[in-house]
Amino acid sequence: MPKARRKRAAKKKPRFTAKTADKHVLYQLSVQATETEVEFLNGWFKQLRGKKPLSLREDFCGTALLCAEWVKSSKDRTATGIDIDRGVLKWGKEHNLGPLGDAQERITLLCQDVRAKVKQKHDIICAFNFSYWIFKTREAMRNYFAQIKAGLAKGGLFFLDAYGGWESHEPMKEHRKIRAGFTYVWDQNTFDAISHDVTNFIHFEFQNNTKLARAFRYD
Repeated sequence: MPKARRKRAAKKKPRFTAKTADKHVLYQLSVQATETEVEFLNGWFKQLRGKKPLSLREDFCGTALLCAEWVKSSKDRTATGIDIDRGVLKWGKEHNLGPLGDAQERITLLCQDVRAKVKQKHDIICAFNFSYWIFKTREAMRNYFAQIKAGLAKGGLFFLDAYGGWESHEPMKEHRKIRAGFTYVWDQNTFDAISHDVTNFIHFEFQNNTKLARAFRYD
């Protein structure tokens, strides 16, 4: 590479820094794979129910990226996203729903507890990224599952995930480089061997050696 070109490359500013990065953008780039999730939901619903699912409810939806991908996948699909954080819903509406144009009208965002009643019934309800683990008592979890059952349309399915295994009990940090130009850090910060309470964090590290510490917290 010619010397002048090397200098220009060296001066090129990184896309992300702790000062300029939006943590929601970083999260979507490093954690979410919504196209794959839509394929997964669609495939299993067809296999188990023999038909195409049309309505999706995403609990703990955050920026509602999955809702947006769901309605993009078919013109006859609708989605409902539920989250208790009004700020993150506003962000999702601006950045993920806005670019959809008219299709965003097929998405409803509700700022409420996921255990609150929802009038509409859905073919699929999902709670991904083990988000429902925020409920730490049997009673709270049972109440949530009861609301899920009441919210499913006839033949509807509830999809949820979890993480586990002995490594989930171990305080540790896992670094993963993201192609967009930053490093995602999963921090299993504390684990109580008696109660199995955990506190985990997500940090982000950037090419200019700055860091966005504890961008997200899981209790």
